[in-house]
Amino acid sequence: MLLAKSRRVFLIAVFLLSSTLIWGCAISEFTYEERNENFMELKQSGVSYGQVVKKVFPEIFEKYSPEEAQRLEFYRYDTEKDLLKEYMEMYKNNDKKFLEEKEPIEFHLDAYSCPVKLHVFSDIDPNIRFLFQRQYEGQDIYSYEYANEEQFIRIHVSDDPIEDYGQAHTKTLERYDSEITLWSIGNLDNYRISKDSKYYLIKVMGEVPEETLNLVFYRVINFW
Repeated sequence: MLLAKSRRVFLIAVFLLSSTLIWGCAISEFTYEERNENFMELKQSGVSYGQVVKKVFPEIFEKYSPEEAQRLEFYRYDTEKDLLKEYMEMYKNNDKKFLEEKEPIEFHLDAYSCPVKLHVFSDIDPNIRFLFQRQYEGQDIYSYEYANEEQFIRIHVSDDPIEDYGQAHTKTLERYDSEITLWSIGNLDNYRISKDSKYYLIKVMGEVPEETLNLVFYRVINFW
């Protein structure tokens, strides 16, 4: 019985070793053409950094911690910065030292990066909780609770100018090369933005920090 058990352990060990060797060979045989084909296909699809790295340089993706991998899956790959392009050029020129480095590639993702799900703001402020999205009179409306049910952020999006009541006394703010029209009705602040034939009305009730609001403006102006 002991002999049979030892044999099973030996066979399992051989299987694991052979699987590791096969996987290692598979990665090493992953050609530039295959990597580049995946790269060109994925980066134009609005997918995450995680998906791009996983398909183009799987040996690098394995080096990220679970938290780092989750962060890479949260943000959309930026085709303008195109940070993997230089590594693809290095690989094409047979410079593969970066694959052997202990630390994986750092993409410096932060609140100014674009999430895969555009309507999500929880990464810039954990107090922002998405409630629902609905359509009303040609507008897409995204509702969020801020810290408690008495405070909220509501974003109206339309292809046509959005008119609202109480606009008699307004002032203009400058944010991220865009003009924002502000007016207040009691504790309700209204921010109107127009950009690239899209119109946005952001309603804010309660005490939402200015830093948080500015980041919401940044996301709406640059990514929505």
